[in-house]
Amino acid sequence: MLLGLFNPENGMIDVRTTALADDLKRVAQQQSNLSDYAAQLTRQFVTS
Repeated sequence: MLLGLFNPENGMIDVRTTALADDLKRVAQQQSNLSDYAAQLTRQFVTS
């Protein structure tokens, strides 16, 4: 039973690693979105 938790496929470590990788992808996308938004706001401020 305990050995199954550390199975390379679908074990606890694999599942948590996959979840962490997905979270990091979402954070990177949010950072990109925020950078784009900041650039847009800066352009609007400069041209106003």
